[in-house]
Amino acid sequence: MPHSKAELLRHGRELEKKKKQIARVVGSVASALIIAGFIGLLNLSFLRVTQINFAGQTSIDQDEAKDFIKERFIGRYLGLVPRDSIFFVRKNILIADLQKKFPSLEKVKVDWPNLNTLALQVVDRESKILWCVGAGESKQCYYLDKNGQLYQQAPNFSDKLLIELHTNLPPQKIGTKVMGPKTLARVTAILNFIKGSTNLWPSKGWQLGVTEIMPLADFRAMLVRGSEINQISILFNTDQTANTIITNLHSVLKSEQFAREWRATGGQLEYLDLRFPGKVFYRFK
Repeated sequence: MPHSKAELLRHGRELEKKKKQIARVVGSVASALIIAGFIGLLNLSFLRVTQINFAGQTSIDQDEAKDFIKERFIGRYLGLVPRDSIFFVRKNILIADLQKKFPSLEKVKVDWPNLNTLALQVVDRESKILWCVGAGESKQCYYLDKNGQLYQQAPNFSDKLLIELHTNLPPQKIGTKVMGPKTLARVTAILNFIKGSTNLWPSKGWQLGVTEIMPLADFRAMLVRGSEINQISILFNTDQTANTIITNLHSVLKSEQFAREWRATGGQLEYLDLRFPGKVFYRFK
């Protein structure tokens, strides 16, 4: 019996509907297989971080740093994808977290020498000056970076390995910027010259002791010899360039008049003042 046109159209629509349903099922199965295959690929050991290497001169505990990174990789995303898959290691986030955990790190570079090895090249902040609060054994000192920011508490050294800036300000939090980079650069240069030029003084045995931060952005570097009873105050500020202050100090130390006065008073110099442009003042006791 011949079919009507309406029946033929209905039959065609049903057939088309079944084809679409079959296509959706096939597509879903194919997608599931692809996802399952990709998840299986992510779980393969050669695509997961199994080795962490550090390189570079650093004071941080590398074993502690490795454990910190490994803890970040524990577990799985959605219970399926391992967190230590190389596809999910975000370099920028890892670097930021490491520098937050270990503030002494200035630079961190992350590379992949092979698929399951994470290689980190690290550089410590360079610190030549300590910011110290208080005095004696109770003092608290912090490393200053080149930008004048406190980045890590320092141990109390028995020897003066680093130059110390002493302040009466209350203790500051790690990360606080306590001095501008320009000021710090000048102070560092001046104090390094004072520390390294003690052989220019008319008598020997002087060493750079404590440097105090005074009101009105002045500094007082103490030269000591033997005991704190024998000491000389060198006053300066950073309104002038470090080169100007160093040149003025060098000129005084090479001056015959200064040497004569030194000998006449037995070296009883009370202070040497470098704070005024074009002038140097000093007084013997």
